[in-house]
Amino acid sequence: PADIERSLKCGMNKHLTKPVVAKVLLDAIADMQITKTVFFDRAFALAQFSADEALLNTMIDKFSSLCETQLQQIDECTVKGELVRLVHSIKGVSGNLGFKRLSSCALQCEKSLKATNDPEDQIIKELIMQLKQVIVFIRGLEAVDVKKS
Repeated sequence: PADIERSLKCGMNKHLTKPVVAKVLLDAIADMQITKTVFFDRAFALAQFSADEALLNTMIDKFSSLCETQLQQIDECTVKGELVRLVHSIKGVSGNLGFKRLSSCALQCEKSLKATNDPEDQIIKELIMQLKQVIVFIRGLEAVDVKKS
């Protein structure tokens, strides 16, 4: 009981003892109710474009190019205000196109940037990683479309 109390006081969510039993670990994880944001919500994105598949595909293709530009802009950005505007733009565009995880990451990054003059390096790295994953995902969609034709 004392170990459990110390763990919880230190900010832990659960206390497990060794040897770790798979069922106990999985139950503890399930109790945490951790939800991961969907990477891409195609149904949402399609609804944004009145179920026009061709238009959605065109916009997603353009978004891939935009993501590449944004990666470069993040790398070159030296003024906090410009970075906040860029991250805000990423949040909005990615959210409207159904890239929920990127939009959520950009939201966290924007909050961090607004809260401090020295943004957390890790949150910027996460945003960069999410942008790169979207680019790879879109390229994969394009490869699948080529195979269909």
